[in-house]
Amino acid sequence: MPQIQEAPAKYLQIASHIRDQIIRGDLLPGAEIPSERQIAQDWKVSRPTATRALQVLRYQGLVESRQGAGTYVRDIQMHRRAVQRTTGTASAERNTGQMKASRSLQPK
Repeated sequence: MPQIQEAPAKYLQIASHIRDQIIRGDLLPGAEIPSERQIAQDWKVSRPTATRALQVLRYQGLVESRQGAGTYVRDIQMHRRAVQRTTGTASAERNTGQMKASRSLQPK
C-alpha cells in the first residue's frame, strides 16, 4: 500500500531555504533579506505564512528585524546559539507545535 509522504509546512520550507542561503554565505551578515511582501509574492504564499518564516529565522538568531528598515542577516559567528539552532526544522516544528503536510515549494 502506498505511503503518504509529508512535506514540511510552507513557512518552514521558506525559512529553510533562506537559512541555507545564510549558512552557505550567499547572504552575508548585514545583508537585507526579502520583505514579508516579497517572500509572499515570490513563493506564492499568504503574508502570514511569510511572517512565520521570518519568525522562525529570528528565533534561530539568524536575522534581526529593524522597525521601518527591514530584516537583516545577523553575524552568526558572533552568535553560536544561532548556528546550533540551524540543525533542522524539527526544533522549529516542536517550538511552534505545528506539523502540517503540504506540497514542496520553490521560489519563482
